[in-house]
Amino acid sequence: FDFNFGLQIQVDNPNIVGANFEMIKAIAFYPGHSDPIGGGNLTDVTIAAKGNTTIDFPFSVNYNKDIDPGFAILFDIAQKCGLTGGGVKQKLEIDYKLTLTIKILLITINPSFDRKAMIDCPIKVN
Repeated sequence: FDFNFGLQIQVDNPNIVGANFEMIKAIAFYPGHSDPIGGGNLTDVTIAAKGNTTIDFPFSVNYNKDIDPGFAILFDIAQKCGLTGGGVKQKLEIDYKLTLTIKILLITINPSFDRKAMIDCPIKVN
């Protein structure tokens, strides 16, 4: 199964200089697993000088049974979504690696950061 969501990233830039990123790329991982389960990217992202910028980052998660041979990811999602009987719905944790592409003068740099997001369960239970 696949689902998409918008991840809001808040950037507080106290500097007198803004930044323009050529690309921001994210690769998503389910906690405790090393195979990617999705991600997203944005191009031409501007961060304002001396201010706050909210980035609506498009994110997709693609469950693939081939990277989950024991179905641990699927069972964890089912439990956190309240599908296993009597369980309380919880937010899902998604780990992601954010890689920025920015050009400073004539040099392109690509700093990376590891982050976590807590998202609502994408499965609707009636």
